[in-house]
Amino acid sequence: MPLVRWQPQQAASPWFMEAGLGLSLHDRRYAVGYLRQGSRLNFQEEIALGRLLGGGQALSLRLTHMSNAGLRKPNPGETWWSVRWDFAL
Repeated sequence: MPLVRWQPQQAASPWFMEAGLGLSLHDRRYAVGYLRQGSRLNFQEEIALGRLLGGGQALSLRLTHMSNAGLRKPNPGETWWSVRWDFAL
């Protein structure tokens, strides 16, 4: 998913925000527990608040939503929070 990153104070601050929108195509219909999507094609949106830690590392809190945008029924969608730690190899 392509993400756009914004850092306040012209990159002088270690804090950043990210936002993105993309498509996900699954090999079968997405199903977790009682949630069942009506199609294999879904849209995924994500927003994040993070902090650069130095040494090529970053830590962020992310909110992600996935649904098929009502293209097929059922479309319960799913939203989840995650924590991501990025590091350079």
